[in-house]
Amino acid sequence: MNLSSKTWLSVIAWAFTLFKLRGIRRKDIRYGSTALNLWLMLFFFSITLTFLGEVGGFVDARVINNLSNLIAYPSILITIFLATKESLNAVDRSAYRRTIRWLGSLLTAITTVLLIIYVLFLWKVPEFTFVPRSIPEVAFRFIAFCFGAVMCVVQAKAYLTYYPLERSSILRLRALMVTLCAGSAFLFFLVRIAQLTGYFWPLLTSETLNNLSVALLALSSLLYFSAFLNHEKYQQFVRISSSFERWRTFQDLKYLMDRFLRLCPEVVSPAPNPSFWRFVFNPEYYLYCMLIALMDSGTMLDDLTAEGTLQRTSSMMEENLRQELAQLKQVLRSIDASGDFWKIVNEYRYAGQELNRISNSLFRITEK
Repeated sequence: MNLSSKTWLSVIAWAFTLFKLRGIRRKDIRYGSTALNLWLMLFFFSITLTFLGEVGGFVDARVINNLSNLIAYPSILITIFLATKESLNAVDRSAYRRTIRWLGSLLTAITTVLLIIYVLFLWKVPEFTFVPRSIPEVAFRFIAFCFGAVMCVVQAKAYLTYYPLERSSILRLRALMVTLCAGSAFLFFLVRIAQLTGYFWPLLTSETLNNLSVALLALSSLLYFSAFLNHEKYQQFVRISSSFERWRTFQDLKYLMDRFLRLCPEVVSPAPNPSFWRFVFNPEYYLYCMLIALMDSGTMLDDLTAEGTLQRTSSMMEENLRQELAQLKQVLRSIDASGDFWKIVNEYRYAGQELNRISNSLFRITEK
């Protein structure tokens, strides 16, 4: 039997939920704690995906019609509420306390309304499809989707305000993932709301909209699991991504060293030339070695200039090489070699970028 994407997502979600349950049982987790709420998010999200797939159809056929939707829709709203609650608490517990209480009260009221609509109407109407076939079905879905979208907007707005103020790269990355997850979920609810209009305007009963909603559900699920990974996973990711950024820094420093080699090789100190994979496992070491080589080469260049040796050598150079050497000396004089290690590295990096920019400008002028 071919399983739908929703069923596969539910299998993955339950595996992750049960894996996290082991950690919950080993620790003394108190009621209302962040760890317990995060696990409950996983639990209700797994229930949602389960009853939106083949299991939901099985339950509807053998128990009560549309019972799966009565379970799935409040479950996804509880999931988003818990995610919004923990996200707002992480940003500023006191500032968003009233918002959390308001959303909690609204969740209770909306769940009650959904139950009333189901008891009065939905157990008698045909099974849900991606295009609704009755007014009660439209109302049931519209209320749930609108509240879900509102919670996503609240969560995204809070993190868009918080993101520019955060200085920790790890927390900035987590804030970005939460914002993307909320944005993707908001788009999912927006598409689902658009599908409801197919009841009134058949032109909007498009299979494309249904496929788009399934794709957004899958994307939201992936971002959801990514946004709430533990802190250690984010540390590893930031460490790897920072290594890629430092490789770019190393290339800028290497460009500066290459200019030394081309213009005055007699002043060049030995410099490292690691492969990418050797570099990413120990970026600070290679940056330190390159920085020392550049500083030594710059000192030797100053000494030769003071002795007059370099001027005699320069007089035999071609005009364009003398200009490049003058540019190199000018850029080196602009470097502030005081401060901590990373500040000095950035000074030399900017010097390499500036020298590259000047060279490219002169090359374009020469071509013209």
